[in-house]
Amino acid sequence: MANPVLLALVAGLQLAADGGGPDRGGGQQNPAVDVTLTRSGDDACVDLPRPPEGVRGLREYARIPVERDGQIVVTAAQLPFTSNQGYVYRQTEKGWVPNEVDYLLLRTPIPVQGGFVYMITFGGGKELCGRWSIDARHPK
Repeated sequence: MANPVLLALVAGLQLAADGGGPDRGGGQQNPAVDVTLTRSGDDACVDLPRPPEGVRGLREYARIPVERDGQIVVTAAQLPFTSNQGYVYRQTEKGWVPNEVDYLLLRTPIPVQGGFVYMITFGGGKELCGRWSIDARHPK
């Protein structure tokens, strides 16, 4: 019998890069290249590490180096928790700090700055240690 408490949130992560920068040469802008990230597993408690001390969320789903400014948009994730909060943190010289917009919601853009590594975490409440997945697109 399936656990009725198991919540699977279909949400995904799309990082759509801004295409721009100053015009160079013939007035053409140099569009950013998007990278697709797809990860999944059978047991979040075994496959995914806990976030570093002071970072919200129960499991770390991804660390993404971002070279160009862009935005995160959640499009698909399976989350085995009783509460499915999602967070975005940026690594700085002071450690992991919440992104300016740090709470992930389905299809809501989250701006990111090039030159940083970002961490995406999910989870609140109780861990159910089940299947997990995340689909993402992010600027190179």
